[in-house]
Amino acid sequence: MKLVYTAPQAEVDQARNYMFSHRKEFCYGYNNEHGKVTENGQSEINDIGWTNPFPRARLDFPIEKIRQSTLPKIAKFGHGMDQKSIKDKTIGSIKLGDSATNAEMLEGKGFSLCAWLWEDSPENVHTIKYWRLKATDQDALAMKYAKEIRPFFKDRNNSVHQIRDRIKEINVILRNANSRFTLTDCSSSTNDSKRAVQISLKTRKFDW
Repeated sequence: MKLVYTAPQAEVDQARNYMFSHRKEFCYGYNNEHGKVTENGQSEINDIGWTNPFPRARLDFPIEKIRQSTLPKIAKFGHGMDQKSIKDKTIGSIKLGDSATNAEMLEGKGFSLCAWLWEDSPENVHTIKYWRLKATDQDALAMKYAKEIRPFFKDRNNSVHQIRDRIKEINVILRNANSRFTLTDCSSSTNDSKRAVQISLKTRKFDW
C-alpha cells in the first residue's frame, strides 16, 4: 500500500496564493501560528468547509469532517488528518504532537498527515505531501516508549535535564532498532511548568 502522495502543481499554486494573500495573519514563535492559516487554506482549497476551533485537539481534521471533501483518497484515513506548515529543510523529521496521544492513534486506526512545504517564508509553498500513518510491528518499541515517557516528564521530581537525557537514551535504542519514529523533547528550559515530549516521524521511511 502506498504511504505517500505528492499533490499536483495546481493544488500547490492554490496553497501558495492563499498563504500569500493571508501572510499578514502569520504569527511566529513557539506555536508557529502560521500553521492555523494553513489549516484554513486547506479547508478552503479542498472543500472541507470547517476548521478545528480547539488548538489542543488530537487532529486538525477528524475523519467525519473530511469524508466528503476533495482531499486525495490517501488523506481520508483512520482517525482523520493532521495539517502541517513546514520549512523544507526540516522535512526529514516531523513532530506529530504529544507522544502518548499520537501513539494511541497510530496503534489504533492511524491517521493521515499533510505537509505544506515552503522555502524562506510560509507563503512560498513549493510542494504538498500527504502521508498515511499507522503503527506496525516495526514500530512497537517506539509506541511503547512514547506512552511510557508521559508519567516520567510529568513527574516534577524529574528535572528537564533528566527528561532530555532520558529522551536521548530512548532515541539511541530506537535508531538502533531502525524505528520509523523517535521522540523529541519540547520542554521549556526557563519555565518548568511547560513540559512536553512529542513523537516524530522519519519521513524517508514513509516515502514509498
